Amino acid sequence: MTRIRQLMILGLVLAIASLPMGCKKAKVRERSEALNYSMQVYGSMIRWGEWADAVAYHKPREGEAELPSFEFLEGIRVTDFKLLGSTGNPDTGEAVAEIRIDYHYEFDNRIRTLHQRQTWYYSEDAERWWLDSPFPSF
Repeated sequence: MTRIRQLMILGLVLAIASLPMGCKKAKVRERSEALNYSMQVYGSMIRWGEWADAVAYHKPREGEAELPSFEFLEGIRVTDFKLLGSTGNPDTGEAVAEIRIDYHYEFDNRIRTLHQRQTWYYSEDAERWWLDSPFPSF
């Protein structure tokens, strides 16, 4: 009986000791999911010309975000937004994404392509991901 009790106590101690690791893994998974979601939502905003909402994702770590000309952007038609790839470490709150945007000007049928390397960071205070990169330069 004492052997069973010892094994139960050992199991309980191991379970309690593994809780912080489990919590950390859950936190990293949540951050990773939040990053993927943020990238998808941002891409959708760019794709459908929701410029003011897309600009709201840009929050440089230093200084102020340079605002684009919304009047100019009204003449832009995005035909495709592709996330070409991303690397990052949700544990450290850093990520880099490569994107491609196909677009044309309202009165010009020529499709243009813009490539951008974006830097994302996680804000503990806001509990969300922000873009440290400038707004795409169309």
